[in-house]
Amino acid sequence: MTLLIGRTHTVREDQVDQDAVGLFAEARTQWSPWLRSSVGLRWDSLRTSNTAIAGEFNLDNGGRASKSQVSPKPGLIARVNRDTELYAHWGRGFRSNDVRGATSVLNPADGSAADRLPLLARTQSSELGLRVRPAAGWNSSVTLWQAKLASELVFVGDAGVTEARGASRRMGIEWSNDFAPMNWLLIDADLALSRARFVEAENGGRHVPNAIPMSASLSASVTPSGPWSGGLKLRYLGAYVLEEAGHEKSHANWTANLKVGYAISPKLQLSLDVLNLFDRRANDIEYWGTSCTRAEGPGCNSGDGKAGIEGRLIHPMEPRMLRVSLRASF
Repeated sequence: MTLLIGRTHTVREDQVDQDAVGLFAEARTQWSPWLRSSVGLRWDSLRTSNTAIAGEFNLDNGGRASKSQVSPKPGLIARVNRDTELYAHWGRGFRSNDVRGATSVLNPADGSAADRLPLLARTQSSELGLRVRPAAGWNSSVTLWQAKLASELVFVGDAGVTEARGASRRMGIEWSNDFAPMNWLLIDADLALSRARFVEAENGGRHVPNAIPMSASLSASVTPSGPWSGGLKLRYLGAYVLEEAGHEKSHANWTANLKVGYAISPKLQLSLDVLNLFDRRANDIEYWGTSCTRAEGPGCNSGDGKAGIEGRLIHPMEPRMLRVSLRASF
């Protein structure tokens, strides 16, 4: 008996080539002992080609796409005293979309018409911040920021891809600290709060799925004189909205990682990482979406078959793991 195993019913298969070029220039000026500025200018160019290889409705989705953008980035920094600075920055940037979306004219799943996406989605952001040294060895900064995105990328669980959605507005505050009470001990503590909303309602709401509203981390690194070193890092992710209406949310989770190092010689270092130190059972990421099975038929969610099943799609956190590494420098 001969058993043949192969891939069947391929929806799409493509070969993508892309070339990216970026140039950046910055000018810094000290206007007075307490005031300085920086002006940056970045130019990016992306050229791509997509060759459709397989898929009943995909063979017409090949082609070429290119896009360039100039992004200015000015900033102003004022020194209040020896331990305090105020700063303001504004900048334009972008995120790239899937090359296949920039050349596709048909939905590879059912052959319906599809709109092409721009290769680059423009973003615009600004921030106001304060940097201060409250005590010897302690550096702290607080930043208020906002961002405007021409479009968002949202994960589609059943298809296993991200798709571009409408424009959004984000804003938030970040607090970062590093504290070295002794020359062999460094403590880092960070807290970030943010809010993300679509400009116009999407699927019954304006929440941006999977935008994390709160995250925090605390770490300590120990490097005493001698061959031994170590570190412990705690990370917390707050519950985030899974769909646009805001009814379904993820579960908040936290995890801890431990690292111990030993210098065998100045050029040879051995280290042990204990990932998920307390062996917590949680999800690294959660999504909400409609899944299709064979029971719903090939026309699932398209009007030709049964509706799919709504629910959570998760990626579980890895259990406690040990990782040993050896690093040599020459």
